[in-house]
Amino acid sequence: MNENGFMSVEVRSESSGLSIHRAELIILLGAISAFASLSVDTYLPALPTLEKVFDASSIEVQLTLASFFVSFALGQAFYGPIIDRFGRKRPLCIALMLFALASSGCALAWSIEALVVMRFVQALGACAGGVIARAIVRDLFEPIDTARIFSALILVTGFAPMLAPLVGGYVLIWFGGGRSSGCFRFWAPSVL
Repeated sequence: MNENGFMSVEVRSESSGLSIHRAELIILLGAISAFASLSVDTYLPALPTLEKVFDASSIEVQLTLASFFVSFALGQAFYGPIIDRFGRKRPLCIALMLFALASSGCALAWSIEALVVMRFVQALGACAGGVIARAIVRDLFEPIDTARIFSALILVTGFAPMLAPLVGGYVLIWFGGGRSSGCFRFWAPSVL
């Protein structure tokens, strides 16, 4: 065991020859799992501002959350069979690209209806992170180690919902809450 409490075991990929330490893998998998909570929690402080920017009712703005959660739930059901059929890497890359493109679509949305649709598409990309991260842990580790790995993964992923509303609130203050703030809110999770 090293000073962090993790066994200093390297995980080596046969196909790419890449070697990564367990702690680095947990942080990386936690980061891709956190896309969904970053996508939701970062823009929660701006919901009243979105009403003003799009001249929409609070119900219409709340539809952006509902469409995200519906898509997030449906997408998880599809990614399991997809990653079992096509592997982990290609679906993850496609999902991250979909997430980034949908995030830019959210930032450039011209109406509340367009934002609802872009949030639906964004969730299809965001939900892959959690599904694929759990599959990678099951692939790489023995069943006896998976409980410890999953608990560490949840610890890393748990920081996103705590920090994202703070970041979203400060972005709203710094950028004034108009379209420029919207661009940053939806691009920031993509860049991460």
